[in-house]
Amino acid sequence: MSKQIIASGGTNSIRWEIECSAAEEDGELYTMVRYENEVGDVSKVGFGGPPLYEDGEPNVYIGRADGLPSVLLARVDSRVSRVRVEFSDGSSVEPPLYRVDSYPELAFLVTFYPREITPHLTAIKG
Repeated sequence: MSKQIIASGGTNSIRWEIECSAAEEDGELYTMVRYENEVGDVSKVGFGGPPLYEDGEPNVYIGRADGLPSVLLARVDSRVSRVRVEFSDGSSVEPPLYRVDSYPELAFLVTFYPREITPHLTAIKG
């Protein structure tokens, strides 16, 4: 199972990297995000499963680690043009979608948010 870096980025407070690997024996796709804050706290979290669900729903992981913000990591159909994440405090973001040639049917995204709010993701095709 070889790992591929899909995207990486950062802000003043968080550096992150999305990686993906496929298991040849069962067709599962594993997507992880490694993120680190400015004082060196690190977490690597993510999920496995089919590249896309049959019903077209995004494949989403929501989690958190001590000392770090919460994270939403997702795989969506490549036909999705944008994703909106709305939070329980009324705020929202439209994180960038990352695409790579090795997974043409997919787009990947990640966003970080304060631990005290909850997210809801909406994928918009078009």
